Parts: sequence; C-alpha cells; structure tokens
Amino acid sequence: MYGPIFFDQFPCTRASKKESVDINPVISIHIEYIDPLLEILGWDVANKKGLAPQYREVIAENYSTKTDRPDYSLTLRGVTKLFVEAKKPSVDISTTVDPAIQTRKYGWNAGHKIAVLTNFEYLIIYDTTTLPRVDDHAAVARYKIYRYTDYEQKFDEIYNLISRDSVYSGAFDEYFGERFPDGQNKTQQVDAFFLSQINEWRVALSNELYSKGGRYSSLEVLNDVVQEFINQIVFLRICEDKNLPLYHNLLDTVADETALHAELEKLFRSADKRYNSGMFSGENIIFDLNSNVIKEMVEGLYYPRSPYLFNIIEPNMLGKIYEVFLTEQLILNDTRIILGKKKDCVNRSVVTTPTEIVKYMVEKTMSLVCHDKAPQAIKKIKVAENKTPYLIHFNGTAA
Repeated sequence: MYGPIFFDQFPCTRASKKESVDINPVISIHIEYIDPLLEILGWDVANKKGLAPQYREVIAENYSTKTDRPDYSLTLRGVTKLFVEAKKPSVDISTTVDPAIQTRKYGWNAGHKIAVLTNFEYLIIYDTTTLPRVDDHAAVARYKIYRYTDYEQKFDEIYNLISRDSVYSGAFDEYFGERFPDGQNKTQQVDAFFLSQINEWRVALSNELYSKGGRYSSLEVLNDVVQEFINQIVFLRICEDKNLPLYHNLLDTVADETALHAELEKLFRSADKRYNSGMFSGENIIFDLNSNVIKEMVEGLYYPRSPYLFNIIEPNMLGKIYEVFLTEQLILNDTRIILGKKKDCVNRSVVTTPTEIVKYMVEKTMSLVCHDKAPQAIKKIKVAENKTPYLIHFNGTAA
C-alpha cells in the first residue's frame, strides 16, 4: 500500500534504524510528524475535501494553546470514533504514566473502544473500555505498541486498525467490537459507572431527608426534590468542564464545611440568574442536607476521586444515562429508602438510536429541507413522526 519511499518524508525514518529519534524540539510535532502520519493513514487532516465543520474527518485542537481535549478527534461523518493524543518526543510515553492515563480517560469518557497515544517515536493503542485508575501504570490496558522503526514493516497492521478506510468501511467497529464486546466490563463503562454513582447519591440523599420527616415522608416529594438537586449539581459540574461562566468553582463551595450551605446557595442563585432555565428557581433542599453528604457528592465529581471529563462525555450519552435513571424510583423497604423499577419499566429496557444513524437521517432529510433557507424560514418547518418507522413528514409532505 505505502512503501519505504513514502516514509522517507520523515526525518527520523531517514536516520539509521539503530539511532534514537532526533526531532528538533522547535519543530511542531503535530505539523511535521503527526499530521503526515494521519494523512498516510487516509485521514483528511487539512479538510482538503472542503467538508462542513460538523462533518470534518479530523478535528484538531489548537496546537499553540493548552486545552483539556484530545489533540485529534477522528470522525465518521461527524461522529467521533477515536481520539489521538500527541506528546513531545522528549516524553517517553512507553513508560510515563500521566499521558497513558490521560489518553485512556479521553477514550473511556467518550465510550470508545480504543484511543491512540503517540509522540511519533512510539504509537500506542489503548483499550479504553476499562476504567482508568490513578494507580495504573503505563502498560495497563495497552493493546498495541509500535516504535517508529516498526512503521514500515507493520504498516498494513496499523492501517487495518486505525485508518480512515477501516473506520468508514465498518471494519474498525467489527474488529474492536469482537475484541472488546459491549457486555465485557459493562460495569466499568462510563454510562453504567456514572449511573451507579448517581443512584448511590440518590439513595443517600433520600435517606438523609426521609429521616427528617415532615414533607420528606412523602416518596413522591422525595423523588422530585432529590432528582432536582442531582440535576443541579451535575449541570454545574458540566458547565465547569465546558468552561461556561459560573459564579465560582463548584468544588470551592464545599472547601469550608461551615460555609458550605451558604456558598452553594449563592452559586445556585448565580446560576439561576445567568441561565434563567428554571432549574434553580424552585425551592432547594440545601439547608436540609448534612454538609458531609453534599461534600461527598461534590468531591466525587472531581479528580482523583472521579474519572469523568464532562467536556468529553457526549450529550447523547448523558441522555441515555438519564433515560435509564428515570426507569427507577424510590421505594420504602421497612425503614430504609431503596431504588426499585417503576411498574411500567419492569420488563422494558432503554434502547437509544445510535448517533451515526441519527446524523445520517438528519443529513438525508433535514439538511435538504433547510438548504438555502434563512433561520426564520427554518423555524417554521414542522416535523412530525409517522407511525411508519423513520418516515418523516415536512409540512405534510412525506420525505
């Protein structure tokens, strides 16, 4: 496919195979090495095809600024399939722990099967279906490792694993789906893990309030107020990771337990004023909760106790978690509050439409209808789902 002549464009591959990589630190590792490597693998890094921003094959972060996102997102028609994290050649990624944990956290939070870490001297593929832990060493969950001297000899193997052709042909999903089945490590996957943590908070908060009696003796009231409080805390944490403006850091509010309740209430009021969504406008339960319960919950959303990167977790995954969350309700078991399935959900499971299919349907329907229309005209379009699956009508006309 690509022979030694193609790889001769890289300075380090022109050197003796016995020599270590000698890359000028002034030269950008991305532009001189990683970008061309991805292009060899078929990825349109520079968007030479002129695709719309939402459908670019490769989304690269700004090399000159520090970000908390992966350096490259490789996509299938706008849906990210895997991340590539790049490091300087001076970083020995074969043994250094932090880059390995960072790369695995990116892939794990996105629900991907794998993620790639490279400084060009090494290209490492990690299994990201297992929960990354603080005390893991660099080799944990390492699926493949290649040194630059392997690239020519093992190019076909690398190409079959992470090339554009592999992703767009479906071979990527088939291959890694067989090696890392969805049922494997299910409890360690981000959606199940986060849901489990939310449910623990749900039970802890409910029992704390139920012990106070009064209006909290009603399970209906408990279900509502606890769900609302969890929504508020998670929303603020997501805003923080996405760098949306807030009164101050959520973690700062629990630093001083004596001022915790007042500081959290102040943050809620600030969020209500800024976002005006109604989420924070109701009666809150802050002052009815023990400060230890709130502190435990908030600290559980931050590193190192938390593996979550809310700027990486896709909204559709949060939606899926929330849908499953709503299938359960608080029930009284003797004197303790526990969770149980709602009657109408006992024999049902939540199945969401894959993002790739949703995007494809929108592209083939809505994009055609919205083409060349002004925003005001688009707002007037009416969409209704027909009883026939996936048949959509626009203003009464079948698409």
